[in-house]
Amino acid sequence: VSCKGTIIRVELNGKPVNTCDMRAFTSAVNNPDGSTAPAWLSTPMASLPLHGHIGLQGKHAGQPIYFRRVNIKTI
Repeated sequence: VSCKGTIIRVELNGKPVNTCDMRAFTSAVNNPDGSTAPAWLSTPMASLPLHGHIGLQGKHAGQPIYFRRVNIKTI
């Protein structure tokens, strides 16, 4: 995962799998494509800060989640 400004890019094994521009997400109710945003979302991504703490999360029916080889670096 790389973040530069408002652009978030996700690569898996060196291949791009997703790109997101936070500026497009201006509603906490609807996504830019018109689909419904998750009910737990209370703040549109466009209004979130571009700096701060990094958090890792996952929701997998209460199952444990493990992370391996997590590296954080300035690019």
